[in-house]
Amino acid sequence: MARNRGRSRFAQHQSNSGRGMMSFLIFLIVVLGGGFVVLGLIEVEPTQEVIERVIPNDRFVD
Repeated sequence: MARNRGRSRFAQHQSNSGRGMMSFLIFLIVVLGGGFVVLGLIEVEPTQEVIERVIPNDRFVD
């Protein structure tokens, strides 16, 4: 029984769906990591607007 010494025995039994899942997980980690880096570098400033609300005097009871 010849053994392929260049690969581990686990890599010989890996299916195409396993490779696709591993590629998807690596892609997901890269995208999430890039998103965190972008959010850390970009300053997001909130919009500012003045809100004036009239409070009736009967709310201020002694």
